[in-house]
Amino acid sequence: MKKTLLLLMLSTFTSFFNAANAQISVGRSMTGRLEEFRKGQIDVIKSKTSIFINDGFNTDELEAVLKQVWTINPYKVITTEEFNKNEKLYLIVDNAIGKMSKTTGMKPNGNGVGSTTGSTYVYFKYFYPTSIKEKEGTLSYATNNVAAVFMSCTPKSMNKIYENKSFEYLQEDIYNYKLGYFKNYLQYINNLLLNNGSSWAYDSGYDEEKLKELETKTLYVPKYLNTKSLIGNEYNTLGNPEKLLKKYPYKYEWISDEELNKKILEGGNEEFYYLLYTKVNSQKMVTVTNGMNGDVIYKNYTTMTYELKPKDLGELADAIKKSLKK
Repeated sequence: MKKTLLLLMLSTFTSFFNAANAQISVGRSMTGRLEEFRKGQIDVIKSKTSIFINDGFNTDELEAVLKQVWTINPYKVITTEEFNKNEKLYLIVDNAIGKMSKTTGMKPNGNGVGSTTGSTYVYFKYFYPTSIKEKEGTLSYATNNVAAVFMSCTPKSMNKIYENKSFEYLQEDIYNYKLGYFKNYLQYINNLLLNNGSSWAYDSGYDEEKLKELETKTLYVPKYLNTKSLIGNEYNTLGNPEKLLKKYPYKYEWISDEELNKKILEGGNEEFYYLLYTKVNSQKMVTVTNGMNGDVIYKNYTTMTYELKPKDLGELADAIKKSLKK
């Protein structure tokens, strides 16, 4: 990493939108700074077979999602147990790997207050291995990063992940690791690779033309944004659920995670938009996503902050107003 993420400071938020998705990086780097693909590298990715390691989803349902959205290369879904048991069969130069991962420089404590010596990242990682070697039964290889999707957890979940090295039973605690959201992530990654594009998670901007639609369309807001805290105590009741959106004058609707993910998975030809908030250590990523195709029309990244606040929705409202004037 060129820089520690906690020291990353973003330039002033503008109305310029460069097709990058906050929370998702697509390129050779996962953190630090954007490193775009080398010439011909996306063709290499297209030649691979993708091995998706299922950690927590129903396999049939995950395969149904992939059938709808993944076209960049052939794919296969396997379990975590199968991958761990037969790594040598899957970690080969012909494959690309998609799996949940974590990187930690310290152990989170029960209160969610981390050591000053490092940070913990929970993410879905898509990569392909090269320079594969085996020594005394252990594989080593170079990891060629293609994409990473950062996840947002409760402090207790961070501890469980650190201790158990598993994501299987944490569907309720990793807020943005649900099958519908995952479908949109895969749509975005697949479409960007098809179009020889790249993306950077630590970025802000918005699509003026699409954002205008929120003048009349409903913004769906997952209920966890009002009832669960991403720092300190696991739950934080705000009292008045409308407090968060008091600076957002346009149409919105609170919706449960279950209902929203069902709406995404059902598909259809009607565009709809939902709000998502991802906390990565002391960084905040706020996005508005098109649930039909996975495109992100608004993204706002800030650092040295933890909670979603009314002013964040006020900034979204301001962006809508500015778009309508264009």
